[in-house]
Amino acid sequence: MVLMIERQLASLHHPLLLLLQML
Repeated sequence: MVLMIERQLASLHHPLLLLLQML
């Protein structure tokens, strides 16, 4: 279950990091 949560967080963090880099 933890692995699934980590994957979900990673999938959310990638676009967030890209947006932060653009800002």
